[in-house]
Parts: sequence; structure tokens; C-alpha cells
Amino acid sequence: MSSSPGTSPRADGGASRRLHLDVSPIDGSTDDEVTGLLGLGAIKRDVGQGPDRSWVVMADPEGNEFCILRTLAVTRHS
Repeated sequence: MSSSPGTSPRADGGASRRLHLDVSPIDGSTDDEVTGLLGLGAIKRDVGQGPDRSWVVMADPEGNEFCILRTLAVTRHS
């Protein structure tokens, strides 16, 4: 997991500091992680990343954005 600080607009015109998490699944596929998070109330977000990217931008029910990156799970070759 990595993180990067960012800012987001406040109603009063200022900006508040937010933490953006980047999550790499370690025990399953990226698609499985996204599906599980959707089931928990997260939503996919389009921030202009395009369809050819290897990550998925999501937001929790409160609107906090985070990214699901490629899986780090070991794949078995037969």
C-alpha cells in the first residue's frame, strides 16, 4: 500500500488535506478485490484515467478516493 497527500475543496473555498491510498491485493486478483469492495459500498470513479490503465479508481461511501493497483498475488503456472 502506498499513499500520497492531496487536497480537496471545502465548502468555504479553502482546501482540506486528504490521504489517497493505493492498494495492491496480495491474495487475489485485482478484479476480485474491486468486486469485493463494490459489494461493501465502494463505487468506481472516472477521473480521466482512461480504459487502458492497470489501476481502478474507487471511492468509499463517504467519497474518499483510493486506487486498486495490480495484484501482488503469486500466480501459479501449470
